[in-house]
Amino acid sequence: MRFNRMRRMMKEELADVNRKRFNRMRVFDRANEDPAAAVTGSAGGLGQAFALRLAASGHELVLTDREPCDALAAQIRAAGGRAMTLACDLDDPADVERFAARVLEQVGKVDVLVNNAAFMPMAPMHGLSRGRC
Repeated sequence: MRFNRMRRMMKEELADVNRKRFNRMRVFDRANEDPAAAVTGSAGGLGQAFALRLAASGHELVLTDREPCDALAAQIRAAGGRAMTLACDLDDPADVERFAARVLEQVGKVDVLVNNAAFMPMAPMHGLSRGRC
């Protein structure tokens, strides 16, 4: 009996925490008049899902990936959203600097950064070095 009561209390507390988080997210969506977001790894998978959700919330998007993400930008624009693509090799620090400068030049700010890009080398673990991970 005590265990069930404790479990119920923990579930209620977790639900309350999640409700507060959701409310903060809604406040954030409304707090910014013209929000902008940059999404790395946006050509597919989670990056694409993040981009579509942010576009639905009214964010202007800057999309980047190793693969072209022009189709996603076109889909967002066709639905009335604002999206642009910029090429960036996130493995090259100089290219990341250029990307950041172009985003600020063309959009003016970044309210949300979804750093979704990942590098997954296909090699045996013993063949990897710190520079390759």
